[in-house]
Amino acid sequence: MTSPAETTWHYRFFLDVELSKQDNDDKVVQALHNLSESCKILGRYKPWQA
Repeated sequence: MTSPAETTWHYRFFLDVELSKQDNDDKVVQALHNLSESCKILGRYKPWQA
């Protein structure tokens, strides 16, 4: 078993993205999956309108 001092560092980023067209939503998610080691979607929400 490796100790915490011997493990590789991993950075974690959280993105909040607002798209002008919801049509691009799946393309953006796919690009994030392709460009990162891991990607987790925390939620998808419809645009807020006043």
